[in-house]
Amino acid sequence: MYDPYISTRNNYVRWTPIAQYVLDHAPALYNPLGSTFNSRLNNIDGGYSYDTPLIYWDSRNGRIKKILASLKDKDMLLENYYSPDDPDWFDQKVNGLSDKQSYISESVGHRIYLR
Repeated sequence: MYDPYISTRNNYVRWTPIAQYVLDHAPALYNPLGSTFNSRLNNIDGGYSYDTPLIYWDSRNGRIKKILASLKDKDMLLENYYSPDDPDWFDQKVNGLSDKQSYISESVGHRIYLR
């Protein structure tokens, strides 16, 4: 159970149990500021300066659940990551990136792996 006692023991540079559960099971529902994502992903205070892509891996199964990226990351993402279920889906997501950072999240039928 996630109660006030447990919530006060959380460290602000780590995922809360609820956030981790959402990231592992429904990553599209978790869309924090890029700096928050970076801070918790890399366990650093602040996290305002960062390079993309930022990638969250599910440690239980080695799958990539969420990527924060922008257009400058396109070639690296296409070269190093793929979706075996629907390769066109991942290519479309990456090719749809703009100069503004956005998230790519694993969804039902669209898993993401390192090549």
